Parts: sequence; structure tokens; C-alpha cells
Amino acid sequence: MMLTNVQRRKLTRMFRYLDGDGDGVLVRGDYDRICAALLRVLEARAGSPEADEIRASYALEWDELQAEADRAARPVTLKGWLAYRDAQLSGPDAFEVMIDPYVGTVFALLDRDADGHITRAEVRRYLGLYGMGEGALEEILAKIDPRAEGVFSRAKIGQLAREFYFSDDEGAPGSWLLGRF
Repeated sequence: MMLTNVQRRKLTRMFRYLDGDGDGVLVRGDYDRICAALLRVLEARAGSPEADEIRASYALEWDELQAEADRAARPVTLKGWLAYRDAQLSGPDAFEVMIDPYVGTVFALLDRDADGHITRAEVRRYLGLYGMGEGALEEILAKIDPRAEGVFSRAKIGQLAREFYFSDDEGAPGSWLLGRF
């Protein structure tokens, strides 16, 4: 698979959020920072299976990225990170194996009342970990919830995540999960 222009733009946006100091190079500390922020936002109990799963997910991804960077004798830049994502998303069951389990864990932690839905406020809380401004958050919520229903099922969040990673449609609601791209 070759990433399309739209996918590259969306994933570049993600890279910028991961790159905490904005120097164009990802380091282990960037992954540790975003993981810690996510665990704070989710109020995941230290040592809980969910917290351990999230930490393991970020650690595994970093280890894979670092191994690729070591083989190329280069730091993890946007170019290398996009190549990693391209390879990662090319698998026949990439969504089911790589993305959906993570989405499920995050959804379960956001769904504090376990009713099978999360609210706009909970989505906003999650997106807050990226340090987005109020205007960006409102724009995202308007795109992913165009009818202003105010709640998202697990299936809907999965659909949005699938669109973010795989859709080449700029207008697809999920394409906007991390904002303007």
C-alpha cells in the first residue's frame, strides 16, 4: 500500500501532535509523554489491565519505530514515521489487529458508566490530550457529529477511526478526528 495524499496529511497531523517539542524528530520521551497524558485523561488506574495495555501499545510502537530507525541509522523523522505507518496499515487485517483493540480500550475507559456510549464531552476530554484549542475541538466535534446527536457508540467510534486511517475522502467524518489537515 502507498499512503494517499489525504492519508499522508492526516498522519502528518498526528505526527505533529506526537512530536512534543516540534523539532521534527520523535524520541521515546514523545511517546512516553503522550501515553502519560492519555492515561491522565482517561483516569486509568495504575496497574489496571487497561492502563497496562495502553502502555504496552505505546511501548511496542516505539520499539518498532526505534528498530527501523536503527536499521536506517537515522532518527525517527516524519518521513520514517510515515513509512512505518504505511507498512503498518498495509496488512490485510491492520485495523482489526492494530487499531480496533486500542480504540476499544480507550472507549471502555471513556465510557465510565458502561452504557455503551460516550458523549461529546468525553470525546472532547480525549482530544484534549493533544492540546487542541477550543476552536479546533469545536470544528472536530461538528465534523464527527454533524447531526449534533451528542453521543457515540463503540461501533461509531470504530468507524471514525477506520476512516481516519484508511479513508481517502477529505469529507469523511473520521478524517477529521485530529482536526484540520
